[in-house]
Amino acid sequence: MLHRRAARVIYNLPRDMPSADVYRHSKWNTLSYLYKLRLIKLFYRVFSGEAPAALSYLVNKPCVAYDFRRSNKTTVPRFNSCFLKNSISHRGTILWNVVSTFFTGSQFTAFYRNVKKDKYVKELDLSALSVQSLPRQYHDFKCY
Repeated sequence: MLHRRAARVIYNLPRDMPSADVYRHSKWNTLSYLYKLRLIKLFYRVFSGEAPAALSYLVNKPCVAYDFRRSNKTTVPRFNSCFLKNSISHRGTILWNVVSTFFTGSQFTAFYRNVKKDKYVKELDLSALSVQSLPRQYHDFKCY
């Protein structure tokens, strides 16, 4: 909210202008999108072993050796309260499972460039009731 108001003041935009238009005009990203990108960076470092060992508890890799399709995916921890649902381990795991297809063991810059191009990360709502059940190609599904 403060982010939008600052953009309106800096660019002298009217108060009744919709938020999406404010962000489009100012070419700024939302704070929630920047938060998601930071979580993805953190999980990349944890998953690739660059982060300190104390942060390794964030990633729960599956122990099954024969699952090649999901080799880069992590197990989403269950939550019993809003505190755990809003935790870094829960939100970061959901985001990592979304972008894990871009992780090929290559350099971080190539991975991060692909993540920033992906519009699904920007549209993903972490405050939804069940975030991980949202299909990746949700626009492909039609309800009749």
